[in-house]
Amino acid sequence: VDNLVQDSPCLKLNDALAQYGVRRLSLPPTRVTSTTSTSIDCVCSNIPLPEVTVDVLTTGLSDHKAQLCSTNLKKSPVPTTYSIRRHLNKNNLDSLSDYLKGL
Repeated sequence: VDNLVQDSPCLKLNDALAQYGVRRLSLPPTRVTSTTSTSIDCVCSNIPLPEVTVDVLTTGLSDHKAQLCSTNLKKSPVPTTYSIRRHLNKNNLDSLSDYLKGL
């Protein structure tokens, strides 16, 4: 589906993606031949636009250009968790028993 032509197939694809909270990012032509120039490769995301960018690269590997998708997401700080445990083993239980006998 060529994203450069806003026809029925393009609109249907965009509507289907939107039902899941996903959108197709606009790309320049990703397949260029001597007679055509189309944007038929897809990069889709549910990440807000300022946080996701796409670069189109000419690699020479095929008639399609490569897409490099980058995200700029902030890492949430992981809260430090603490726990207190009692180590129950024979020695500790014997010590507790001796302590309680002395009361």
